[in-house]
Amino acid sequence: MDIGSTGNTLLHVDILVEEPEPWTGILGLLKILRPQWKAEDIQMKTFTEGLTNQLIGCYVGSFQEPGCVLVRLYGRMTELYVNRDREVEMFQVFHTHGCGPEIYCTFQNGMCYEFVTGTVLEDEMLWQPSIYRLIAAEMGRIHAIQPKCDASVEPLLWTKMSHFLTMLKSSTNNRPIQQRCTKCSVASREVPSYETLSAEMASLKRHLLQIGSPTVLCHNDLLTKNIIYNHKEGEELLCTSLTLGNVVDKTVKISCFLKYFM
Repeated sequence: MDIGSTGNTLLHVDILVEEPEPWTGILGLLKILRPQWKAEDIQMKTFTEGLTNQLIGCYVGSFQEPGCVLVRLYGRMTELYVNRDREVEMFQVFHTHGCGPEIYCTFQNGMCYEFVTGTVLEDEMLWQPSIYRLIAAEMGRIHAIQPKCDASVEPLLWTKMSHFLTMLKSSTNNRPIQQRCTKCSVASREVPSYETLSAEMASLKRHLLQIGSPTVLCHNDLLTKNIIYNHKEGEELLCTSLTLGNVVDKTVKISCFLKYFM
């Protein structure tokens, strides 16, 4: 019997998976999630396209067979800008509405979730009418998901931008003076100051709030590599990498979608 989340209660396993040698920790997770699997039959495949996290697929037999488990190890210091509790909530919400994979459990430094079979989109596929219409329809489905009665509908954009700017300011202030003056920091010195960026954000917020755009649930990281296309399941799309899922202004997300076609 495969074990995963039940309702809104998600299993948490008190295991730390070491990045250099993840095998032992992952076996401990699979003993709980896939108790019928024999250790000697388990195979692992490391995905290399992630920007911040390490992703490992675990399976017995064929990678495309049902039951494959994806083990994601959180990237170093990603907790500084990722709300892990919110991420888990987004996995559950998206899956409940048929828009994302099922999450099985969390552990000390990561999570396990369902492997979705299909084709990872490439940029050139976005020009195919059958594909971009599916993406638009899927965006509409996600935007239509209603928040819980007690959930905040404050747009994520301004909170997240403020958080990033605060991190930038803290990073700059904590850097040794001699390091700020080396040739290696030329690029960082060319970045506008914290004060300039804060003023630009305030101006942007002031203008956009006048639009009166509705706030809707969004993926917020809908890169082509985060969309799985399964033509065998009736032209189906599913979103992965739900780390940044949250409520934002609808017009902002539509403009992000349209940039691929400009």
